[in-house]
Amino acid sequence: MDKISKKILKVLSKEREISLAYAKKLLPVKFNDYRDFYPLATLCTNGMARTDLQNESYESEKFLASFFYAHTLGVGSHKVNNYVAQNRGRDDHVIRINITSKGSSYLSERHNKNIERLINTSIGFVLGIASTVLSLWLKAKWFA
Repeated sequence: MDKISKKILKVLSKEREISLAYAKKLLPVKFNDYRDFYPLATLCTNGMARTDLQNESYESEKFLASFFYAHTLGVGSHKVNNYVAQNRGRDDHVIRINITSKGSSYLSERHNKNIERLINTSIGFVLGIASTVLSLWLKAKWFA
């Protein structure tokens, strides 16, 4: 998972639910089109996040990215790839994205692995220093 997706997932974990407008602010603008929404679409297709309007026909990442982008374009009719959005107002504030149990468990497992890695590194560091001090002390005692 890339950094952008992890960042969105962390915000979703903290807030539990965000609007599409807020999610757009979390995404970096590289292409200024639907391709900027791929990290969010990937989270939804992998089952780590979900939108209230998502159903089984939205399985394609490209379709979901187009869907999200079209609904952030403002009032009017917007066609993005194969999706046509009829925006009557600020749809990007109406569409909500929430974290799923799969997303929460991913973050929990990742957090536990990081703590375990930190503990193992700390123990290794302490044992390395202790063995160095002990060997220097023994060398000073025996060869002095």
